[in-house]
Amino acid sequence: HRLVNSQKTVEGTVANIVSQIATIFFLHFVGFLELNLNTIIISFVGVTVNAILEAKTDQVDNLFLPLVTFFIFSLRI
Repeated sequence: HRLVNSQKTVEGTVANIVSQIATIFFLHFVGFLELNLNTIIISFVGVTVNAILEAKTDQVDNLFLPLVTFFIFSLRI
């Protein structure tokens, strides 16, 4: 199932989100991250925005996406 106006698929975007969230929880499990409700919410928003932007951009996503994601992860609620 292709996304509207994109060569990317819905399945790929969902897999992107799930794999990033799984990695965050794995890093928490092994003791590299401390998670609480606020950091979980920020992480989910950052990962989701990252996946959507990755699906909608065709070029320079390797430069743009880490900056956007870092900015979102740096937010405090």
